[in-house]
Amino acid sequence: DLRVMSDGPYKIGLPETSVGILPGGGGTQRLSRLIGSSRALDLILHARLINPKEAHDLGIINKLLPKDNFLEELRFYCEDLANRAPIALNQINHEADNTKLYVTLEPCSHYGKTPPCVDELINAGVKKVFIAMLDPNPLVSGKGIKILQDAGVAVDVGLLEDEAKDLNRGFIKRMQTGMPFVTSKIAMSIDGKISMKSGESKWITSEASRNDVQILRSENQAIMTGSKTVLNDNPKMTVRLNNSKSKPLRVVIDSNNQIIDKSLNIFSSDARTLILNNSNSEILSNGKLNLKSALRQLGKKGINTLLLEAGSGLNGAMLEAGLIDEYIIYTAPVILGSNASSMINIPLNKMSEKIELNILDIHQIGSDIKIRATLK
Repeated sequence: DLRVMSDGPYKIGLPETSVGILPGGGGTQRLSRLIGSSRALDLILHARLINPKEAHDLGIINKLLPKDNFLEELRFYCEDLANRAPIALNQINHEADNTKLYVTLEPCSHYGKTPPCVDELINAGVKKVFIAMLDPNPLVSGKGIKILQDAGVAVDVGLLEDEAKDLNRGFIKRMQTGMPFVTSKIAMSIDGKISMKSGESKWITSEASRNDVQILRSENQAIMTGSKTVLNDNPKMTVRLNNSKSKPLRVVIDSNNQIIDKSLNIFSSDARTLILNNSNSEILSNGKLNLKSALRQLGKKGINTLLLEAGSGLNGAMLEAGLIDEYIIYTAPVILGSNASSMINIPLNKMSEKIELNILDIHQIGSDIKIRATLK
């Protein structure tokens, strides 16, 4: 088992980055390369459930293999490497000379809140760095690699690149578009309904699915819904997992300034809340809030990943605007009937207008079916 412990939470706005340090003398066989890179990736996936994505992470090290072929792993955010690398070096008695380093993202080369990461790596005496992917940030992309190479450090780029890109998809999206990666979570009946006509929706899916949603929430930096859902359901929109400190930002789209009751659960002290309305957001000529502009607001706040948990109206508007990157759909073996509300409110009149999805994964969870899909 890989046990992940941390002295602090995630930092908003930074990519999920991991490093594996493999002492020299063990050869450069493909097996050791894959072990280093895959464990660096795996460490992040395990850490997601435990640490929130806010503030900063002091970093951790786990000794995975004994004696001569042990692998030391450091999990941290790229921007914090200059501060955290000394912690890692102290824990391995500064035995970093002639070592191989495995990173899921290109080390940074610019001055931000900390000095460049590459400087610390060079000073540590690392022999070779395996980089899964280039950093999409134009301040960094390719520059960190050049500095390492100019200092005599061998660099190998592209090992497990696809996996690293999937891991850092939120950061990549924000760097390229200024907006977070958006996942729409929908819980529906087998006939595609998400609530009764009255608005009643508790509960369509099983307890197992609802628990899985808590994990999904913990993996995102913000959760967004609409004012109608807040008024009808009075949701908390928080992560309820025993081992998680994750507190995603709660975001409410409130075009008509309806969310004014401070006793609503959305204003609890469990997490921060951002209400987007005509006082702080762009409003379109139809009176609706500009959703693309709203996402850019979140991007400026450093939000990489956003979970949409909304009704058919906001889901339909986000779909029409082309702002949903992925769907997570929990389908329960129940029928709610023709009077119930459909999962997405979007008027289509011809078969040629149908919207097709690519199913990436489908499996049973409890009594329900969980589907992960993207638009074709």
